[in-house]
Amino acid sequence: MKNQSSAVVLGAVAFACCLYALAQVGSGTAGTFDPLQQAAAPSRLTQRSVLVAAARAGDRVVAVGERGHALLSDDSGASWRQAAVPVSVTLTAVRFVDAQQGWAVGHSGVVLHTRDGGEHCETQLDGRQMVKRLVDAAPSADAATQERIARLQQDGPDKPLLNLLFSDAQNGLVVGAYGLAFETRDGGKQWRPLLAELPNPDERHLYVAHERADGLYLAGEQGLMWRRAPGQGTFEPLKTPFQSTVFDLATSADGTLLAFGLGGKLYRSTDQGRSWTGSEPAGKAALTAGVVVPGGLVLAGEAGQQLFTSDGGTTFETLVGQGFPIAALVAAPKQLVAVGPLGLQVFPTPSDKKN
Repeated sequence: MKNQSSAVVLGAVAFACCLYALAQVGSGTAGTFDPLQQAAAPSRLTQRSVLVAAARAGDRVVAVGERGHALLSDDSGASWRQAAVPVSVTLTAVRFVDAQQGWAVGHSGVVLHTRDGGEHCETQLDGRQMVKRLVDAAPSADAATQERIARLQQDGPDKPLLNLLFSDAQNGLVVGAYGLAFETRDGGKQWRPLLAELPNPDERHLYVAHERADGLYLAGEQGLMWRRAPGQGTFEPLKTPFQSTVFDLATSADGTLLAFGLGGKLYRSTDQGRSWTGSEPAGKAALTAGVVVPGGLVLAGEAGQQLFTSDGGTTFETLVGQGFPIAALVAAPKQLVAVGPLGLQVFPTPSDKKN
């Protein structure tokens, strides 16, 4: 199971571009390179380096990726500059709650926080602190969770976080490899482990945290999915009919929930994830990202495919064929900004393309 899981991480995060290179993780002992203590080095090549995620911070676009690289654009992707980052681990996801406050996560359990739109950031959590919080929670956990914590402690602080979600500046959640999940209610000053609330005996990876009006959804490896209803403290496991790994979730304008990922699979649900219909809109290449645009949704993937749907995923129009492999897609004020293992690229929005 672990060999299969590691292979899935490679495919999801950077399409076999070595983003899951545990050799990045230093032990922190004297004389060794420790990426948790080493700031990201300035580079003129960051726009062509492996980039994994991107997000809007007001009108700004922020992209992150390997070696702690973070890039900022204030002109919809026409020009970029590198931001200061205090670590040099691969960053795998980034989210903002407004134009100034945002968070990013990455390898070695890193959680970064910025108060100035990504110009600078500070470390709120790393793998060593994460392990300590797990160990502190172990005495009150059930036997199965205690066993999981013991394994994670023995393995060390190298586990990557893969996604995050903040509802506002105080309430957030991060998820990652082997079912890791932590929640904060104070803007990241304290993080509470959620292992006991998310039974996961196979330690499947969690790739997605997606919030809608009807609740918070977590999804990941081999169809794993949970939902927490608004105002509820517990997660409800959802029985999904698919075995393929979910790399992202998206919500269409009519409220349809779309799940998509490995093998180009796409599934639609109109009843809060309790039943699903499936299709393969663009062959077997993985679908890795979705973004809301005027009039519908754009889904994108590892083969460079971009698909537009205006009817909640029932039908699709192909916008872009094979080409630039996409790990994440952002709707900037004037165009779509894509990031992936080849760096950065911009595309017209569906409406602009048709005009």
